[in-house]
Formats: sequence, C-alpha cells, structure tokens
Amino acid sequence: MSASHIHQSVIQTQKTKIWALLPIAFLIAGCSSPPIIPVVVSTVTAHSSVDDFHSKNIHLSAFPIENNNSPEWEKYKQKFAVQFRDRGLTITDVDAADYIAFISYGIDNGTTSQETYSYPIYGQTGGGTTYHYGSVSSYGSHGRYSGTSTQEPIYGVVGSKARTVNVTTYSRNLAMDIVTSESLKLGGSEKVYEGMLISRGSCAGMNEVIDELIEALFTKFPNGAGRVEVPGTFDC
Repeated sequence: MSASHIHQSVIQTQKTKIWALLPIAFLIAGCSSPPIIPVVVSTVTAHSSVDDFHSKNIHLSAFPIENNNSPEWEKYKQKFAVQFRDRGLTITDVDAADYIAFISYGIDNGTTSQETYSYPIYGQTGGGTTYHYGSVSSYGSHGRYSGTSTQEPIYGVVGSKARTVNVTTYSRNLAMDIVTSESLKLGGSEKVYEGMLISRGSCAGMNEVIDELIEALFTKFPNGAGRVEVPGTFDC
C-alpha cells in the first residue's frame, strides 16, 4: 500500500471516530445549557371587605371540617400560618380568634391528551472524502486512474422527526373563606374574605405544588385577581 493510501486510510479512521463521538458531543452541549426552572401558573380571584387584617387573631380550619384530623392538613396548615403571620396576624385557637379561615384544597385525576412535536436529526452536511476515477489516452496509449480527496467534514441538521406523546394535565384548586368569629357564635357566618385559586399542570401530587399554590393565593391577598407565576422547586 502506498504512503498516499495509508494517509487516506488514517484520515478515514479519524473521521469514523469523529462521527461516532458526534452524538456524545451534542449530548454534552445539551447538558451544559442553563437549567430550566419550572413555573406553577395559577389564576387567582380574591375579594375582601377588610383592607387590613394586621394585628388581628385568626384561627385556621380545614373544610370540610372532618379534614382537621388529617395529617395532610396539619402539614398544610403550618404553611398557611406562615403567610398569615407575615401579614401581621396571630394564629390562635378558636375561642381567642377575631376571624376563622376555612380552607379547602383538591386535585383531580387528570386529563390525558396527545401532543406531537418534532426534533432535529444531526448528521454530516458537507465535506468528507470524494472519490475520483476515469481513463486517459495519449499517443495511442490508454490507462485508468483513481484517487481520493478529503475535505474537513461539516455537521449540522439533516432532517427532523416527529414524535407523539400522551400528556396528562391535572387541575389543582385552593379556596379560602374568612368569616368573623362573632358571627359564628351567633349562628351566622359574616364572610369578610373569599379567595379562589385554579392551577393546571403535570404534577399529580398536591403536596409537590402546595407551597407554590399558597404563595400564589397570598400574592393577591386580600384583594386582587389575575394570573400568578411562581417558580417551582418540586419533583413531579
């Protein structure tokens, strides 16, 4: 084998190694991208006849009241308590409270739909090895020739492929009513605040997004309405 053919063989072997490593290079490039921070999107509606609850006492109760014995509620109750304390209220038992907050929460079984997306296919778009061959004649003599030439390979997107996946979306909700303690003692229920939150997303566990939902609800406390986005730290 001539030195030229040995050289071309070495180049071809190097190209093969480069092509084998190319998917790894793209994977590494993808891993080095900045992480995507998930966001919980909610729609909140809140109305209150009291503009300032500061320095008031409030008692927190699950609704329906049977949920007060739930370990889940005990965990969520502490999260609501933090938000109320940050707004100047004191959490007390029912006898010492100026207000009672009734809080309900829930999540459905999810709705599944199909979504189609496309992703690029990477490959060689130019360069590489070109083969030459032909025949020549001169003064009655005939002959054939062959050879190769190599250019730096160029890589890029060579096509795309579509993929269809099933996506399940869950609907989560929070509702909170605040009534005066005095009205309950008299057999009534004077409501001074009502808030509602609806959120949809891929998280199937309420406990994974409860912090973001509570933060969104209190973003509009005590009066306000609209879309609220809260960065998530959950693991669904």
